[in-house]
Amino acid sequence: MIATRDIAGVDWRETARVWPRYLLMYVIPVTALAFVLTAPHPWYLAIVWNFIPTPLKLLDAKGIAVRENPEGLARAPFDVHVYLLAAMQLVTLGLFGAMVAEHGFWRVDTVVGVLLVGGAAANSTIVIAHELIHRRERIARLVGRLLLVSVFYEHFYTEHVRGHHVRVGTPEDPATARFGESFWHFYRRTIPAQFRSAWRLETARLGDVD
Repeated sequence: MIATRDIAGVDWRETARVWPRYLLMYVIPVTALAFVLTAPHPWYLAIVWNFIPTPLKLLDAKGIAVRENPEGLARAPFDVHVYLLAAMQLVTLGLFGAMVAEHGFWRVDTVVGVLLVGGAAANSTIVIAHELIHRRERIARLVGRLLLVSVFYEHFYTEHVRGHHVRVGTPEDPATARFGESFWHFYRRTIPAQFRSAWRLETARLGDVD
């Protein structure tokens, strides 16, 4: 059997096999970016754009969960995905703002843009931000926080790293669901509770506690 791992233990053959699978995650961000780049659109075409990611969403909802966790994968090729999607979020958001400023707010383009750009943020941006704020490199954490700022959720950095990881699974953790709690009850509770927790953590860090 031919060895596929280098002296650092990286399995490049397995990396090459797994890496292309993640290209599907570009469908929604690329759709959002292409939409704002090609604006303005007639109202009926703008509506059509909103349905381009639908097949992928249906596949994701109905697909079989893959729990494979290959070992020995190279980090750098997957970092390309992470930082490229981060850059796409920031560029798309800026171009969307420019689109609205140039072509006006009260348009179907604006509604569809909100759905597409917001969908891209929900599907990839927050996930990538979560990954980056856990890394040791300062630049990675800064990019992660910038992504959270882009979706008005920067307090998550404080609450998640300094709150959730310390109190996970306890009644003091606002991000831990209670036994028997429904999703919607948890959803309504966790968002404001995480914000309050982040506020308390940061005021304590700054020594601004009464």
